[in-house]
Amino acid sequence: MKIAIVNVNKSRVIKNTEYHVFTAKTFVEARSWNEISAEIVNVYMTDDMSTSAGIIENQQADIIVFRVLYWNAGYIMKLAKLCRSPKAVKGLWGYDTFANPEEYLKKDFDFNIQDEPELSLYEMAMLKRNGESIGKASGIVFKDKESKTFVYGESRVLSDLDTIPSPYLNGMIPVSETTSVFWEISRGCLFKCDFCVDFSHDSNLRYHSFGYLEKELKFFAEKGVSQLTIGCPIANLSHQHFSKILAMINEYLPNAIFEISVRADLLSKSDIETLADMNVFLNIGLQTANQKVHENLLTSFNVDKALANIRYMANYPSLMFGIDVIAGLPRMSYEDFLNDLEVVFNLWPISIN
Repeated sequence: MKIAIVNVNKSRVIKNTEYHVFTAKTFVEARSWNEISAEIVNVYMTDDMSTSAGIIENQQADIIVFRVLYWNAGYIMKLAKLCRSPKAVKGLWGYDTFANPEEYLKKDFDFNIQDEPELSLYEMAMLKRNGESIGKASGIVFKDKESKTFVYGESRVLSDLDTIPSPYLNGMIPVSETTSVFWEISRGCLFKCDFCVDFSHDSNLRYHSFGYLEKELKFFAEKGVSQLTIGCPIANLSHQHFSKILAMINEYLPNAIFEISVRADLLSKSDIETLADMNVFLNIGLQTANQKVHENLLTSFNVDKALANIRYMANYPSLMFGIDVIAGLPRMSYEDFLNDLEVVFNLWPISIN
């Protein structure tokens, strides 16, 4: 049984080493004791498309899944049409395919992975190996050609993230002094914001154990890593967990520059003071400075607390941060957006997204 995970690269120079492509491979092979082979098939947008389609076909895979990102979606739609693998089921995972699965399934695809890929791919492969319909797999939308319907699988993801072998420790993702490392510490979120498109945004909050994370940090330190992006939708949902993560970074990578996403309204003054002594860039999702808009979206975000904490950061000029705002939220006017821009501009962020 073989899965081909198609990883589209912009060119042979600009390569995509997207972390979750590798975790999908490591998990499926480890969980199946290597009875299922998961091959990462690299194709390049600068190569001849028919040649790339031939490379995919030559894998003779039972399941082909395309990793969709915002910049490669159009390319994948064209590439999939050229892939003729009669025994394989073809599917998509990523970008906005989870929001509009049926529109994509009307095209040349049999399934769409709705959230995290690892468990879904493993269950599909096991079902197909046993001669059963992959429509029973968790976390997918399946096009049943016989009944001409779309089958929605049960929404389930991995409860224990430590069952995913680290693609860094097993050498799958090369790490050196020049590597900017994506370090995943958690998945899921307590808040189910409708506008969120982050990875695993619909799943329950789960953390890697500190033991798992410490092994990775020690490895990064040995390799001389100097730049980290902390992988989690919101890092400071738990004050104790957040403090422990910062302490671990200080211990193993005290001079590293790292980027992390936080909710400004949940920060304490002690958090801000600790962060000010580190080489950190904070991504702050304000979305809007209008509390009523947040309430309409049923979020628990406290705008006044967030703005007060961001203003407190002005006491620490070395603490860098960027702020995200969204235009066109429900019941939000053009004037509201202009007011948001004015409020955010006067908070003096490094960037406004």
